[in-house]
Amino acid sequence: MERRRQEEQRRRQQEERRRQEQLERERRIQQEIERECELSCKKVSKGREQLKQKLSLKGQQRHHQRTQELHQMIEDDAAAIERDEV
Repeated sequence: MERRRQEEQRRRQQEERRRQEQLERERRIQQEIERECELSCKKVSKGREQLKQKLSLKGQQRHHQRTQELHQMIEDDAAAIERDEV
């Protein structure tokens, strides 16, 4: 009778230990998932920022190019007017 009780107690302790180990594994997995999620969010944020910077730079380049074209047109028109006046 005592032996049976001890075996039952040992069995419960083993089950509890396995349950605790499983909970610990699940906790570690959850932490890893959270870390990976955080890293992914940072990468997405960094990628967005880089894209925004590239788009801004392209916009600035287009603006600069268009400004140069307009200045050239003004200079060409001014030269044509000077020729016509002479």
